[in-house]
Amino acid sequence: MMAQVDLYEVLHNLSKHYGDNCSNCKEVCCVNKILKVNLEDIQKMSKLLGITLWEFRKKYTTLLNTFLKEAAQTGKKILSVEKETEEKNIRILKFISTEAVFNLGEKKVKASYCPFYARDTHRCTIHDSRPKACRHYPYRLMPDDETFEVRKVSTCIISDNFLRRFVKVISSFKDVKTITDKIEKDLKSKQYFDHYPIPKSLVERYIKYEISENKVF
Repeated sequence: MMAQVDLYEVLHNLSKHYGDNCSNCKEVCCVNKILKVNLEDIQKMSKLLGITLWEFRKKYTTLLNTFLKEAAQTGKKILSVEKETEEKNIRILKFISTEAVFNLGEKKVKASYCPFYARDTHRCTIHDSRPKACRHYPYRLMPDDETFEVRKVSTCIISDNFLRRFVKVISSFKDVKTITDKIEKDLKSKQYFDHYPIPKSLVERYIKYEISENKVF
């Protein structure tokens, strides 16, 4: 077990080390998503915008259960739904519906964008105060604290490059049976959307390898 570290920060620093960035991103993390926000997120964003918590909640958020009911009634397509949807009083950002078309694999769906995403510059307008979920994307430590989930859409540079390096490294671990076959198959197809659950201990081993063998950091 690694010493207590922020795995999200380490993984994103690895991406920076290898030169990965979102400059050529195709908006995949800012479109047709369910983006949960907590009180700390709302406090930071409302402070940046110069409005009260109540004003922010009313203008920019809605309840998750309300959104899911409306989506089911209208047939609205979304890219991801967290497994904890039965929880009550979870607030999410209200995405803005547009006539733009988003390519979801071979399907085309109408796009709804994060209210703080600037489509003309392809940048987040509240980047320094963005929600925790955005800071962590495309990674997510599951509630069991033992599984690390990697969100993968074929157009996400960060997760795509991470998975390629990860598979290459852990394939050399003879004592570990992993999901590498599925990941490699998906990477070759170049058209996929999936969440890959990976044991946290294996992610830690990968990080240790990068630090010791490739002299990262």
